[in-house]
Amino acid sequence: MAETWTVRSLLQWAREWLGRKGAENPRLDAELLLADALRCDRVRLYIDADKPLAAEELALQQKLVETAARLQGLERAAPQAAAYLARLNEDIAAADSKLATDRARLAQVLAGRSGQLAGVMGKTQQLLADLLTTKLALHNVASSQKIFRRNLSA
Repeated sequence: MAETWTVRSLLQWAREWLGRKGAENPRLDAELLLADALRCDRVRLYIDADKPLAAEELALQQKLVETAARLQGLERAAPQAAAYLARLNEDIAAADSKLATDRARLAQVLAGRSGQLAGVMGKTQQLLADLLTTKLALHNVASSQKIFRRNLSA
């Protein structure tokens, strides 16, 4: 004969399981998840502690507990993610600054040496290469940031 799960037994199981998964407040998390699954408040869980649960209530609770465990992992990763995003933003700002400097240098070179076209061509090509490299670096940093954010929210 299959075991009958009650509110009490499921709360106990969820508390233990969330505790093993590293939840900071496994009892509270279990109560909130089960109350949400049963669409009631936490007090009702203790009033109906010996109430048998239907199969669909058990299935929903299992999904909620598994989701909570995954979110715990994200909470632990959040400070590292924030630091990574801050570094990416600094890299983008530095690349933007270099791009602006390179553009100004290019304009200066072109304006100051318009009569020396042959010499300017070599420098112009180098500056254009620098500009393209900087633009590519900006694009790569922005792409990495988008991928990281997408992975973080998955």
